[in-house]
Amino acid sequence: MLGGIQRYLYNIYSHFPPAEVVVLAPWVKGCKAFDRTQPFRIYRRSFSLGARFRKLRWLPLWLNIVQVWRWEQPDVIHCSQPLPIGLAALGLKALIGCPYLTYT
Repeated sequence: MLGGIQRYLYNIYSHFPPAEVVVLAPWVKGCKAFDRTQPFRIYRRSFSLGARFRKLRWLPLWLNIVQVWRWEQPDVIHCSQPLPIGLAALGLKALIGCPYLTYT
């Protein structure tokens, strides 16, 4: 775990039943060891298109959110930040009506 918002959200979700928590997160150093010790499902993805496509940086994030939503069908999506994650969740809400929360 890194700190800041990750620690805050982990403290919230650690009180939920593990079957009700699904995490979509970027790859970070040490994540495999951390993920193995968690009772909930964690999907790790790369969200980068590189510097050349900086204006489209939300696209891989949005596509991954849609993919995990299709697999898991969550009742609500929690976003660790308004941009770009909250914006991607807003797009999903517009597409299929899934509610979302954004932490600031």
